[in-house]
Amino acid sequence: MLLATLIAFMNKDVLTGKHNAFVIRETLKGKTATASKLRHWIDLLPAFARLYNQKLAYSPDLRLFFECYRKHPISQPLIKESVDGIRFAEICNDFISTLRNEGKRSNLAYQLRQWMRNSTENRKKLRRYLKALFSSHSRLVVIRVDLHLGKDSLMSVAQAKEAYQHIVNRCHQDYQTYMEGADLDKGFDTDAMQSFQLMMTERDKFLNAMRRKYEKKMVGYVWAMEFSASGHYHIHVCFFFNGAMVDGDKHSWLAQETCDFWKQTTEGNGYSFNCNRKQYDTPACGIVEYHDAQKINYLITSLDYLAKNTQLVRVKSAKGKTFNTGRMPGTRLPGSAGRPRSKASAVIDEDF
Repeated sequence: MLLATLIAFMNKDVLTGKHNAFVIRETLKGKTATASKLRHWIDLLPAFARLYNQKLAYSPDLRLFFECYRKHPISQPLIKESVDGIRFAEICNDFISTLRNEGKRSNLAYQLRQWMRNSTENRKKLRRYLKALFSSHSRLVVIRVDLHLGKDSLMSVAQAKEAYQHIVNRCHQDYQTYMEGADLDKGFDTDAMQSFQLMMTERDKFLNAMRRKYEKKMVGYVWAMEFSASGHYHIHVCFFFNGAMVDGDKHSWLAQETCDFWKQTTEGNGYSFNCNRKQYDTPACGIVEYHDAQKINYLITSLDYLAKNTQLVRVKSAKGKTFNTGRMPGTRLPGSAGRPRSKASAVIDEDF
């Protein structure tokens, strides 16, 4: 994902790093330039800049990149071909220095803490929620689904090509507007706002229907709304089922049943992706036992991404929550029946 790559560039190698893109030395024969480990990022800068979307508000580190890039000589077309090697190396190093200096001048670290405050609270809430679930249930069956809205769940080849071209054209227009000096704070998208409101309505209707359908079998859920390149919202949902009441070996079937139910509740306007069918290197779906530290950590990592990802980019016109959990399960009373889930609590509380 290119956005994640830009975030890694800004936070890992620029803002907290000390190296330049090139090491420039004076010799008897003149200057020499040797590429450092940051050099490979330079070729990606034009692609990073084309991520700009005038409908979105970006976290302070991404905003810093967009502000600095368009004002710097490195953004000029064919800059590498138009100057000699030493001059190009100096321009690259100056851009890295500009990002770092502007970051310090604007107190970027404080801005990031303020921006990510909701993300931090979401992650804390997520851990409390998982801890409460495992305190009440020794085995959970976890399913993950991605839910979308559209006029048709399947597009024809012609429709797909048209939609793709629309995205390409819009991205090009946004890039041109950005490079011409557009105010990064301005921009309002009626379609995105309507998509957000419609998805909120369908989400609430669907979650209420799921609670009625599965009653005591479904014990919780976590959801996150995300804005896609198509200009519309979709939802990532993780449902938790009581492993004593649901056959965990059939978790993929249960996830598909949930996907089908989404289409039903949206009267055919919804389509979905069943994450339980996919094979992951760090599986977080299916049966999760309270004592399975590895799988609980996989689950936390998976859901942490949703809690953090919803905060990196926001739609300017969207007003409302983009992440939440179900109702907190009741606290276990002293002396109540069943084993305390101390192992699960220890894992969930770790490193946070």
